[in-house]
Amino acid sequence: MKLYEYLEECTVKKTGAVIYITGGGGKTTLMESFGEYLKNRGYSVLLTTTTKVASPKQHNYRTDKVFGDESVLGYMPKKGESVFFADHSYDIKKWIAPRMEVLSLLNKRYDIVLIEADGSKGLPFKYHTERDPVVYDDATAVIAVCGIWGIGSKAYEMCFGDGRECIIDKRYMDEYLRDSEGLTKGMRNNTKNLILFNGADEVDSSVLEMLSSLELPKSVKGVIGSERDGSLYGTI
Repeated sequence: MKLYEYLEECTVKKTGAVIYITGGGGKTTLMESFGEYLKNRGYSVLLTTTTKVASPKQHNYRTDKVFGDESVLGYMPKKGESVFFADHSYDIKKWIAPRMEVLSLLNKRYDIVLIEADGSKGLPFKYHTERDPVVYDDATAVIAVCGIWGIGSKAYEMCFGDGRECIIDKRYMDEYLRDSEGLTKGMRNNTKNLILFNGADEVDSSVLEMLSSLELPKSVKGVIGSERDGSLYGTI
């Protein structure tokens, strides 16, 4: 089984899935790659955000259509088609979250909605604040991403929101999983919850062994993989 096939199995039991992507270390890549996979599986797919994402003028989301305003409400997607939508902003590098009311209408129109709901300034780890991640009540699944190439480095170098000099090791990862502002923030009892430990193709076997020994919360599944080549290395 490949990575995106496993993610579909865990998060898409039927159409009408609203999947929020949080954390760090590959959120945007996951959204575009998973979206392309689901489109090729015959679903109509919407890619959007509740925070900010890179402008589609500077980043290729690999969708069939791009909308930068609420004219998206006049478009009816086809099966096997993907659409990117966020509000065009004055910042040439970023587009911003649409109104919640608009997203609520679009959720009913697409088979699957993928929402980037967090920001980490490009770092592989993220500690949250009261403001994030932005996960609405419509969520059916939450995928938290963690870039495991940051393991072994100091927290202040690899984790947005953590200025400590401690090393990211097993003890750190155990704390990161338990902390209310850590990796599982945004997950709920009524959502399908998954942690993607991304970057398995970039680390040695000792890191993979350490990850396999982690104890996840009962309501959370863990998968070790590579977004880059779509490989599945293992589950937790």
